[in-house]
Amino acid sequence: MRTSLSVRCLFGAVMALVLSVSYSHAVAAEFSADMVVADGDSTITNKIYVKGLKYRMEVMQDGQEIIVVVDQEKNLTRVALVSEKAYIEMPCDDMRSLMNDPFQSLKVTIATPGIEYDSLGTEKVNGIECDKVTLLWGDTEFYTYYMSRKYDFPVKIIRGDSEMAAELKNIKESDIDDGMFELPEGFSAMEEPQPAAETVPEETTPDFPEWVSNVTTAKFVTPPFERVMSSGDMIRIKVENGRNIWIMATNNHGGESTFLAVPFLKGRPIDDPSVVFAEYGETRMYEMMMEGQGWPVTLDETPGEADEVVVRVEQGDVKIEAEYTTK
Repeated sequence: MRTSLSVRCLFGAVMALVLSVSYSHAVAAEFSADMVVADGDSTITNKIYVKGLKYRMEVMQDGQEIIVVVDQEKNLTRVALVSEKAYIEMPCDDMRSLMNDPFQSLKVTIATPGIEYDSLGTEKVNGIECDKVTLLWGDTEFYTYYMSRKYDFPVKIIRGDSEMAAELKNIKESDIDDGMFELPEGFSAMEEPQPAAETVPEETTPDFPEWVSNVTTAKFVTPPFERVMSSGDMIRIKVENGRNIWIMATNNHGGESTFLAVPFLKGRPIDDPSVVFAEYGETRMYEMMMEGQGWPVTLDETPGEADEVVVRVEQGDVKIEAEYTTK
């Protein structure tokens, strides 16, 4: 049965895919498991510990040991670098948290319209009875996942029709000590980088990318709309009072695609679009590595903050869908 479901498609840097989680926690799951991520001939095994609304992932990434501790009840995520004995603390739905946490990536995306799911009955995975579900965007199959009713947690996820898969193996039910969700002693919070003091005269023009000077040549397009854009293509969307601009971008070819969604005010970007993490932790540039990968963006600037949003494809081919949503 195909059913409408609001789900946003984001990728966690830890696993390079999103795990679909129900988050109802009808049963207070308490277990540990091996978190096995396979991509073709490459396989990585990490550890995960789950206790109700808390979980801890122990991940090796680029030779670095990383601990990710999530407390959903407090909406708090800590990402710790073991070698540095340092951690960053942020809300679970902060962009930096989502890049390290595939579970929260999905949870944050549930409000996005357009995704449908096919319920494919039940199937056993490693002896565990699961509900099998496929998520779709139009005719594009994004994920097939297997949700354990017993643990209220996914035990397997397959990325579209690719060789990418994640699976929880060797699940062991046991009492998980609350101390697992605290960082080891001696860890200190990293200082957030502070903006550099203004050292240039106010009248100095920021060194924006060259394409910014050509924005006025781009056409205004009124949502709702859908179109495929190629490298260098650019459109403009007017900001309206009391409405957000929701954009869903989908990689439309087999290589890497990159696009920007940048608020402008009086012909100038409100922040530097070349900076990946702009003011307030927002990102203006989005990369999609695989065909069919989707990335939704909601821009909520008011007319006093921005009068238009510029959408530009930097490389590749991207299908852009946009609509106004009520604030």
